[in-house]
Amino acid sequence: MQICKQAVTNNEFNDSWRHLAIQVIITLSNTEPEATAALMEVLEQRRESRNDSPHVQFVRNYSYKFQQQNLYGFMTSFVGTSFTLTCHKEHELYHAVLTVYGEDTPIHSREELKTNAEHLVLLRYVNDLYGNHYMTRRYQPGSRFEEFKNRIQIGLAEIGNYHPHVAVLQLEKTFRRPALRCEEWPNVGFPLGAVPRYQCKLTIRPPNTNDQYEEIAFAPQKQEAKVAAFTRMAIKLFLAGVIDAYSPLLTEEKECVVLVWPATHFGHLYSSRY
Repeated sequence: MQICKQAVTNNEFNDSWRHLAIQVIITLSNTEPEATAALMEVLEQRRESRNDSPHVQFVRNYSYKFQQQNLYGFMTSFVGTSFTLTCHKEHELYHAVLTVYGEDTPIHSREELKTNAEHLVLLRYVNDLYGNHYMTRRYQPGSRFEEFKNRIQIGLAEIGNYHPHVAVLQLEKTFRRPALRCEEWPNVGFPLGAVPRYQCKLTIRPPNTNDQYEEIAFAPQKQEAKVAAFTRMAIKLFLAGVIDAYSPLLTEEKECVVLVWPATHFGHLYSSRY
């Protein structure tokens, strides 16, 4: 038993020997009380050694480190909208802006550190959702969730239900090249981080017309600039009456399957809906 404990806790032994020693202790723990105590001691020592390692960091699922991902999942899965988080430097301070599509106004935060600005602007919105019982701490619908969802849907209806999560796909399905063109190139001649470094120019020419619509967006990354340009363009085309509002499938519609097959005796098609 002592040899197995030394093999598990001593880093001079390779991984295969340590795993074998753990298996031996686990097997003995089923019948020997002493082995059970040894197993608990070994596991505690291994946990402490991992905590002391500079290369290991334990993070809870609902930690602020995953705040943006968890909030995005909640908004897209339950509410049917999404948001953008931008941050740039202004007068020695970082200005973070959280834009939730369907809300009336964006949320702002200004801090000396970029990470603090982004964290605080997300925290304000998350705490507002939690405080009003729209969302739980585990990013699930709260007791007043329907009230919040209805408010967001009213705001989305004014912009045709277009938000970054769907704008790119819907425009690419509606318009084909060369009616749709996105050009991206880096801005040069500025200090890194001082100004947005990429811009995307999106041009759409609707068929059977002489009209042309353009939208230019700036962002630190190419993909962010592209998504911003597509989202603004989708809203612009909807307000101009060029495209219809986006109509996502309802839950019950997603679960329906339509089967159509030719009839062998009657000469026409039958369809069934499940």
